[in-house]
Amino acid sequence: MEPIKSILWQGGELSLWEVCRLYQSDEENRLTGTVVGKLDGQLLEARYDVKCTRHWHTKEVSVELRQESNTLNRSFRVEPTGQWIELEGKDDLRHLQGIIDIDIQISPSTNTLPIKRLNLRIGASARVTAAWLKFPDLQVERQEQRYTRVADKRYAFESGGGQFRAEIEVDDFGLVRKYGNFWRAI
Repeated sequence: MEPIKSILWQGGELSLWEVCRLYQSDEENRLTGTVVGKLDGQLLEARYDVKCTRHWHTKEVSVELRQESNTLNRSFRVEPTGQWIELEGKDDLRHLQGIIDIDIQISPSTNTLPIKRLNLRIGASARVTAAWLKFPDLQVERQEQRYTRVADKRYAFESGGGQFRAEIEVDDFGLVRKYGNFWRAI
């Protein structure tokens, strides 16, 4: 499968760069990417692969993080029942039961999933619960989020009960063009 769209992001407040590719077929959507730069003063390289149903429900996630002398990997599969399974079998993920969105902390790419799936009309708002994959420890937790479509290609994003807010601008494919002061497409 060939990518239908590739994008390069530069971190604003973050010392990171990312290249992301979007793939689509009749059966699935897929996002792959590589993030490089510095996080908390350490060099990092992170690679991810997110496979979704054609309706933008997460099916599989794999992430590899390299930081200086340390490499961490996490891989998940989401069953049609909503059960999250860690492929290495390390953690009990019952707290993620029923979640259909992954949110990779250091990438704007995964905002595409709820934006595409919700297809909100201008002025409409929706809450989602995401499996938030945190860096650099790759721990995953539930996170309540809200998306409000404020214009044709702009969304207000909130998480943590409104403690974090950012405006997201997207392109025709639903990929982020600008994410607050954190990311912008080059």
